Amino acid sequence: MKKTKKLLLLMTAFVLFVGIGFVDLKANEPEGTPMLENVVLKAMPRSWQGHHIVLYLENNTGENLYISGGIQIYAGGGWQDLERGYDIFSYGEEDELVIAPGATEELVQVAPGNPMSWRLMYSNEHALVNDMVLKLNYRSEGMLDPEPAITNSASTNIINEIVTLVGEPWEHIYFPGDTFAFSMSNLPVDVDGDGYIVGEGDKFSSGRIYFYFMDPANEEAGFVSADFFEGLLSDEKGFYKEIELVNGTFDMELTISDEVAFSHVSYHIQLDDDIEDMFDFRHTKPYGLIDWRNDYNTVFVWVVPEAPEEIAGIKLPNMRQIENLYETEKEIEFTMPGTGSITFGPGLNLFENSHELELLSTAMNISFNSETRQLNAKVETEVVTFLRDKGAVIRFYNAMESLGLTDVTQETLLDYISVSVIDGGNLVDDLSDYLNIEAITYDAETDVLSIPVNHFTEYVVSLASTDPIVETGSTNNLPYLIIGLAILTFGTKKYLKRA
Repeated sequence: MKKTKKLLLLMTAFVLFVGIGFVDLKANEPEGTPMLENVVLKAMPRSWQGHHIVLYLENNTGENLYISGGIQIYAGGGWQDLERGYDIFSYGEEDELVIAPGATEELVQVAPGNPMSWRLMYSNEHALVNDMVLKLNYRSEGMLDPEPAITNSASTNIINEIVTLVGEPWEHIYFPGDTFAFSMSNLPVDVDGDGYIVGEGDKFSSGRIYFYFMDPANEEAGFVSADFFEGLLSDEKGFYKEIELVNGTFDMELTISDEVAFSHVSYHIQLDDDIEDMFDFRHTKPYGLIDWRNDYNTVFVWVVPEAPEEIAGIKLPNMRQIENLYETEKEIEFTMPGTGSITFGPGLNLFENSHELELLSTAMNISFNSETRQLNAKVETEVVTFLRDKGAVIRFYNAMESLGLTDVTQETLLDYISVSVIDGGNLVDDLSDYLNIEAITYDAETDVLSIPVNHFTEYVVSLASTDPIVETGSTNNLPYLIIGLAILTFGTKKYLKRA
């Protein structure tokens, strides 16, 4: 899965490179910026992923300490500005935070963000230690103007829930009627008086899990709540299922609805001990997907509508019978019964390009033109891009009967027909990049003409004695076999004839 692999590589590289994490303070100290003496930067020792990380300052200077202006954090290999309105400052843009001697005051709440940015405050393990260093502006009594200074490093454990899928279908692709089962553990079990999560207690014994879905072809629309699982309840937040927790763990088994649309799966957990006291959090991995962890690998969960058996008369392969939809392990054939077919070899990514299957009726055709007495096969790879540069075998059914030929055999085939290639509106002079004429076969018993091609443009079969190829596009009384996956640009034509 390309998108998944790209995300994994980026996240792995970022974990290795991220500046929020085991900071070498002296190595990264800006030249000429002093340490903030007798002031301690603190963080809550445990933070839930996706929540703001709260940072505090403890003033041990013996006099009032004043903090003002912006704050920088060392992250991503350099200093990054915290952003007001996104990060929550404890003082106004034109104000000062006053910390009395011996006091500890909240300084800022650092917001989580895109896991592929410097704001990687998420964990692929049970917990990830993050070390944070700040550069801020301070002044003490007797100082007229604030000066920059570097704090000590503060650490927090980022805690995340752990999702384990049951059954593990191929790459976690689920079709209507499939059972979707999983367990979720490592959830918060209690909070202290400040609303901070703690690892012991029994406050949270029940709650709700809300489900959200996103069409990867329309990511701008974001996640929307939908009843793609059977038996969901609903409220103003969306569709949900009740959960019962034991030591921060619950199990769930759902059935994929017939109404499902092609989408990612996300969720929102609400834990509560009574109606007045609830703890909300969202899973905030890339795209908010349910995932499965194994040695830092993240495998995304998809729900997929049942593919139709045919589109516009084109018979499609049975998606359930293909083990690897990301890289098909066997030949894939698109057929128009009675007219012809196009068969592609293994290695197609049907899954991430499934939306292009809907374009079959305009992207591919196999036809016979009775006026020109030509067989034509064309795939527009500008439309069905995942077929670009893919080899295939074109099969024309009732080929010689359509051309009005009799007594044709494999040995005499190329005495009767010629093959041309059109690419970019021009006849191709050298066909060697497109096909091997000697590989063309004919079965006289079934009247099937098979032409292996290296990639798609437009291929025309004519009578060997026919005048130069007529531009295709004119139709006859026979229907086009619109096989719907185009493979390259309209091509040049090349006349092909046995020497």
